[in-house]
Amino acid sequence: MTSFRDEFSDRSDDPAIVAVGKERDTTLTTLVSKNDPDTTYNEENLAQCIFDFFGAGTETSFTTIRWALLLLANHPDIQEKVQKEIKDVFDISQSISYQDRKKLPYTNAVIHEMQRVKYVLIVGLPRQTTTDVKMKDYHIPKGTIILPDMRSVLLDPEQWETPEEFNPNHFLDKDGKFVEREEFLPFGLGQRVCVGEQLARIEIFIFLTNLLKAFSFQLPQGVKKLNETPIVKVAVHPHPYKLCTRVCVGKQLARIEIFIFLTSLLRAFSFQLPAGVKELNKTPVIKRERTSRTMMAIGTFLLALPILFFLRQLWSQRHLPPCPLALPLIGTFWAYGFWLHEDYFLK
Repeated sequence: MTSFRDEFSDRSDDPAIVAVGKERDTTLTTLVSKNDPDTTYNEENLAQCIFDFFGAGTETSFTTIRWALLLLANHPDIQEKVQKEIKDVFDISQSISYQDRKKLPYTNAVIHEMQRVKYVLIVGLPRQTTTDVKMKDYHIPKGTIILPDMRSVLLDPEQWETPEEFNPNHFLDKDGKFVEREEFLPFGLGQRVCVGEQLARIEIFIFLTNLLKAFSFQLPQGVKKLNETPIVKVAVHPHPYKLCTRVCVGKQLARIEIFIFLTSLLRAFSFQLPAGVKELNKTPVIKRERTSRTMMAIGTFLLALPILFFLRQLWSQRHLPPCPLALPLIGTFWAYGFWLHEDYFLK
């Protein structure tokens, strides 16, 4: 953090920092410009905010994804409907953004239903009464800490047709359009609503839609249904489970490649049997020669070299603060238990 502060102090006139004659209102530049010892703009507070961001945001979103894959594997019919909707709207090469949720009403309904029926937190953020309150003949004195019961809303039989079941129709009207429900409160309500609500919505939507665009998730052989009974800790976790994945994109991509390749060949050439040959052998060769495997390995290595060189160049040009090794897809989440502490961020 000290190195950041020194760098920003040395670059106070940098055009990237200065805008319209004034420094941009960023946290780091504010830390540089303020010397008030009582201000809340300090390194310790910033480190704690970062800790809360990763500690509260990463765990809850990750758990939601785990519940989502479990439910989709247990309900393959719903998974197929989601994949069909995504396939009908987007081509293979198109990326999906959060703004596209309006084009995917059924997918959006499925994601909301996942968060409703398998809510991650048992209770909402704590509240404190500012005055004496009387509610249904109960007296709640001023200063009482209140923890909202999420189950009482998300699984309320008076509000949901099948509260205990995974039913995306809870968020669809008779025309199949997505409907917002005020009873959907996994992030809380009011001024103390979860500050990461919008970020969580974006992460979960983009991550799940892109997963389902590329893969199908199936139960392992011999398994009829995964255990949906939750494990209650700080958050509500599913039991550990295993899934089988099947690539969806490869099937369509293979069809495109084969069609283009064959039509181009047949347009340019005619293929005939050699003289004296009546029919070619149709028996497939199952055992490959060792030389072909060697050539394949060499070819793969040669193709990987420029890619590795390119990635190495990109990595060497990064000017980021020190952090654990970021892996594909999961980023630095693997180091959650080892690095995620406010003392580390203060360093």
